[in-house]
Amino acid sequence: MKIFVDTNIFYNDWFMRNANFKYLFHFLNNEGHSLIVSDLVIQESENIRNRELLEALHEIKSGIKKAQNSIIVNCSIAKMIWS
Repeated sequence: MKIFVDTNIFYNDWFMRNANFKYLFHFLNNEGHSLIVSDLVIQESENIRNRELLEALHEIKSGIKKAQNSIIVNCSIAKMIWS
């Protein structure tokens, strides 16, 4: 038996660690079936993962910028208090 998968199977579990993947891989190995992943599914998965990665990096950079601004403000306030 050949089992085809769609991009949605990878969404929210890029490293394929959840129980459903473990069950699928166990089934494939024990029954001698094949997992088929098309080039299109691979490309779609990479695009989605890269988009999520860029969004996460943007959030991190935004958080760092807010923290830096907060530190600058707090240092300015401390200087005014101690002056």
